[in-house]
Amino acid sequence: MYVYSDAEDTSGSGISVLNFLIIGALCGFIIAISVIGLLATAVKLLQDKSGKFWILGTFMSIFNVTCVVFMCLFIWCVELSESNCYGGYFVQNFFFHAFCVSFDSFILYRAYGTCGWNQWVLLGSIVLVLHRIGWWAADLKESYGYWDSGIRTCGYYQNPNTAVGSNCADILADVFSTAISLGFNLQYLNTNWMNTLKIIIQENS
Repeated sequence: MYVYSDAEDTSGSGISVLNFLIIGALCGFIIAISVIGLLATAVKLLQDKSGKFWILGTFMSIFNVTCVVFMCLFIWCVELSESNCYGGYFVQNFFFHAFCVSFDSFILYRAYGTCGWNQWVLLGSIVLVLHRIGWWAADLKESYGYWDSGIRTCGYYQNPNTAVGSNCADILADVFSTAISLGFNLQYLNTNWMNTLKIIIQENS
């Protein structure tokens, strides 16, 4: 994808320099947050004497690493050429789904721990993760980068069905983990709806 030199030019499928700078700044901000998260996780792992944090820390590290890689690929894909158009977007899409699956796994594992390691919750979490991985595979097959020789630009086709399926799978994981956390903590809330709201915010932050 070409980057236009005129900041006001938004014709074609390229992006202006101004838009490119905005995208770069946003991606850089997200990368910085992920790196801070990785450092905080590393410190927590070093301070953890009980050895109970390493699984959760691993999930956190994986989704932060995949987020950093995806953001870097997102910027790189702006200027793909004909030779690397398909492959570039394939790799970018792969890491996008890797980030989503790792984050879903993280919140589901937290819910599993919150409920006291209930085996039915574990089974449900595994099903949801496998369901999300299925949409990951489907989207890698159905969505792809392509070279438009007419305007000499690398475009990307997103299959609408796999996009909806992937998003719904992520929402299901979020709803399930939130419902489990609320359900197993309800006995401690004493019908205090402010505490309920606090848990909902924590589970979705």
